[in-house]
Amino acid sequence: MKTLLVLLLLALAGPALAEDCWENVTPIACPRGANEILKFKNSCAGTRKIMICLKWTSGTEKGSVKRYAASAAQGQVGEINVAACNSGQFNFTYNEDGSEPGCPQ
Repeated sequence: MKTLLVLLLLALAGPALAEDCWENVTPIACPRGANEILKFKNSCAGTRKIMICLKWTSGTEKGSVKRYAASAAQGQVGEINVAACNSGQFNFTYNEDGSEPGCPQ
């Protein structure tokens, strides 16, 4: 019974642990004239893929939703070039599996 409980807890924690592999290390400031680049550091063993679902909330792209992906080996940073700085504002979610609800293929 105790073993079953431990296995159940590990199964429930599995998806959360997968997302813990990635740390958002994107710089806060985006200097004028540069590109907005999302940066995520992989802290898990091996090369992993991260999927981003980005929705523009202002600017010329307002309302559009896009899917991006990046890969990085353990300790390395995956980068996603979004757009020129000051192009508008956006929100994003990320997931190691890439199955973000409401995000276009």
